[in-house]
Amino acid sequence: MAVQIQFRNDTASAWTSANPTMSAGEMGIETDTDKFKLGDGSTAWTSLAYGGVQGPAGTAGAAGAAGAAGAAGADGTFSSTQAIETKSSAYSIVSGDAGKLILNSAAITITVEGLAVGQQVDFLQNTADQITFAAGSGITLNGADGNLKTAAQYSPAGVKCVATDTYVLVGDLGA
Repeated sequence: MAVQIQFRNDTASAWTSANPTMSAGEMGIETDTDKFKLGDGSTAWTSLAYGGVQGPAGTAGAAGAAGAAGAAGADGTFSSTQAIETKSSAYSIVSGDAGKLILNSAAITITVEGLAVGQQVDFLQNTADQITFAAGSGITLNGADGNLKTAAQYSPAGVKCVATDTYVLVGDLGA
C-alpha cells in the first residue's frame, strides 16, 4: 500500500494574509515561490524564517560584481524522504528512530523516551486499531486535552522532544 504525505500549501500572499501558527514540525509550502517554512507551535507564519537548501550565487552583471550567495537553511540541507517502519506490538522509541515514520499493523502502545532535545518521530495509524502513547519512566508527555491516542485510521501523529525528558504529542489525536 502506498503512503501519501501531504504538506500544507498555498500561495505566498495567502500564507501572509492568513498568517497561521503551525504546529511544531509542521511544514507549509508557498506554491508560487517553492519556499517553505517549518512551524514551531508558537510563531506566526510571517515571523518564521524560510528553510531549505542554500540558494544559488548571483551572476555578474555587465558592470557589476557577482551577487551574494542565498541564505542557508538550518544546516543547509533538506531531505524530503523518511524511513518507514511498521510495528505490530508494543515498542519503545529510541534516538535511532528520529526522523522516521512508524506505521501500525495492529493496536500498539508506543513508550515515549530515548530522544534527544529537538528530535522527532512521526506516526500514522495505518489500520482501524489505535496507537496509544505512554510516557516512559521519568518522562513528561503532553498531548492536547490530555489525548494520547491516534483518533482514527490514517490519523497522523508526531512525538517531539522539546526539553530534557519532556515530550509533546501532536496530530490527529482522540480518546
